[in-house]
Amino acid sequence: MWDTAGQERFRTITQTYYKGAMGIILVYDVTQEPTFNNITNWLKQIDSHASEDVARVLVANKIDLPNRVVSKEQGEQLGQQY
Repeated sequence: MWDTAGQERFRTITQTYYKGAMGIILVYDVTQEPTFNNITNWLKQIDSHASEDVARVLVANKIDLPNRVVSKEQGEQLGQQY
């Protein structure tokens, strides 16, 4: 398991790991909209570098906090697109 924490500096390294991956877990913070918006970029990377049948899991993190800025509906809509 590799955790890049969404950091750009790992982008070139992660391209290699996509090739052998059986599953990829994408996690965003519901209190930080940029983390949610960046999921689309990571999905494009997966489309470009991973096998077609790789399992993808989208996870909303920090749903227990009161300062939510990404709605459940937004997350569900993104999950349905992929």
